[in-house]
Amino acid sequence: MKTEVTSYLQTEVLELVTEPEALDQWHEMVKEMGLEGQGKIAEPNKSPIPYLFMTPAMVATFETLCPREVKLEEYKAGAIPLPALEHIKLALHEGHFDRIMIRYDDKAPDPVAIGEKCNIYGHVPVGDGKNEWMQLKTPEHLEAVPKKDRTYWANERFLITRWGAENDTLENLAAKAKERYLREQGADLNKKIKDAQAKLLVMGEEATLLFNC
Repeated sequence: MKTEVTSYLQTEVLELVTEPEALDQWHEMVKEMGLEGQGKIAEPNKSPIPYLFMTPAMVATFETLCPREVKLEEYKAGAIPLPALEHIKLALHEGHFDRIMIRYDDKAPDPVAIGEKCNIYGHVPVGDGKNEWMQLKTPEHLEAVPKKDRTYWANERFLITRWGAENDTLENLAAKAKERYLREQGADLNKKIKDAQAKLLVMGEEATLLFNC
């Protein structure tokens, strides 16, 4: 079966990644025009993130369809296709993300690579053999805490690439996620209802014995 690879690279921003002169001009115009919001989406000398920003609905979609999540470096559920690796490599090269996560499903993997902008926390040595839990905002703090000991809290996520048996639209994926959510949550609720009905039946029998009527 052929593996389909979907890229979420936004072509309108690609020029700012591949053309240094265009990026310089973009930064100059943003500064000249006083566009504070635009200035916040790209660090100096870096391009804006060229991948699709994930809305809360998109996050919920992939959390439902792909409930398993691992770091890129730890993913071993299957080989990542070359075209998907190329997109991931570009994201790593540009250094836009604090980490890249792979979400997938054991039964029907169709994995997705997601870049995350995170608040990073860890225990930083503060002297006298003591450590203090804090957000790692400076290079010095990041250097003081090994990656394996850091805690990442994602505040922004971006779709990088997806691969699998189907090249589906985001709209169709959202519809599938909704259907799966209703099916799984409905099954859970039905089980709770049956358990409650069984308890009510037992309660009735106990009450009959207790009150002899």
